[in-house]
Amino acid sequence: MTDDEIRRFVGGKIRTYRKLRGITTGNLAEAAGFSREQLTRVEVGQLGTPFTRLAQIAGLLGVRVGDLFPDAHSESPSAELEVAFRREGLSPEEVEKVMDYVEMVRARRMLRGRSE
Repeated sequence: MTDDEIRRFVGGKIRTYRKLRGITTGNLAEAAGFSREQLTRVEVGQLGTPFTRLAQIAGLLGVRVGDLFPDAHSESPSAELEVAFRREGLSPEEVEKVMDYVEMVRARRMLRGRSE
């Protein structure tokens, strides 16, 4: 991935987790010490930010900093999938059950792939 692609990916993850948590751009920006405009630029990948600031943002969003970065070796369920389920009207409990099931299927596929 290029630097631009990574910035867009990380920014998209921040935006997705922020929306998933029901946090406004203004509130997250204020808590993280950004202006609203700066955070918007981070979310669309126009502005990079130091790792320490990303760790702070991850903490505010209740995720691990690694959850903001692409992982070429992982097929784990994404925040985008959670958002899609919520848009379909599933309750948080139902989303959690579905995501647990998706993770179980992913783990089984990985194990099956190793034994073949």
